[in-house]
Amino acid sequence: KGPFVRGSVVTVYELNSELNPTGRSFKTEILDDKGSFSLADMELASNYVQLSVNGYFFNEVNGNLSTSQITLNAIADITNNKSINVNVLSHLEEKRVKSLMKKDKKSFSEAKKQALTEIYTSFYVKTSPTTSSELVSLTKNDDNSNILLGISAALLNISQSDNAKLTELLSVLSADLTNDGLIEESLKQAIKQSLEGLN
Repeated sequence: KGPFVRGSVVTVYELNSELNPTGRSFKTEILDDKGSFSLADMELASNYVQLSVNGYFFNEVNGNLSTSQITLNAIADITNNKSINVNVLSHLEEKRVKSLMKKDKKSFSEAKKQALTEIYTSFYVKTSPTTSSELVSLTKNDDNSNILLGISAALLNISQSDNAKLTELLSVLSADLTNDGLIEESLKQAIKQSLEGLN
């Protein structure tokens, strides 16, 4: 899906090194039509955060604003990141990253890289990710932007641009990926058909 509209609510939850909530949270909002927001005034005791964005968004398949709101999440290490994006990639990988860290004892960066690679594979992307999900933006006009656009449009296509169906689809895909990084075959076929049907 395209950028959230101005005024959409961004909630930042501080996480500890095991990615569990510390109980501290902050709110801000989307400031422009590109989906920008600022975390400048937040004093965090940890480098790890979960971001949750709720609002209306621009639908890149039909060219209209959504008729209802959705929520997308991201987890990020803000140590060296001055810019964080919340998108369908960051949302789909969130539970998988936590699973890889807790069950497989991967580091945060290892878990992030593996989870995004598995998502790319699930959506028939032929290349490996060259960055992390929270650094991918539709507005950067590079290969990762194009991949995000294709995945986002495919999801909108499968859900027929129905926001309730899109929310359910994102939840099903995220849960499917959690344990083994794979999605069930019927969903893979739906993704393939959706990608092939995009103009």
